[in-house]
Amino acid sequence: EKEWFKAIQTAEKLQLMTRIPMQSIIAHYYCELAAKELLDNRVDEAQAHLKLAVRTDKHCVRGCLALADLAIQEGEYKSALKQLKLVKSN
Repeated sequence: EKEWFKAIQTAEKLQLMTRIPMQSIIAHYYCELAAKELLDNRVDEAQAHLKLAVRTDKHCVRGCLALADLAIQEGEYKSALKQLKLVKSN
């Protein structure tokens, strides 16, 4: 887990130094953190990481789909539909 946070920090620094967009890579790292949290049954933490992924890269399909899946599991179908519509618009 610490390695993913290090990777995020490094990518953010690299983005600042080089002005090369790293949003999709950073979003991927957040999704990896979320996957780890889900394996440990820490749904709230996973959801927070997925929201950061989508906030970091609005085209993060993996994050949107995972958030939709979590919403469906919680019976929050309107929220799931919102996430799925984001995927469609990407």
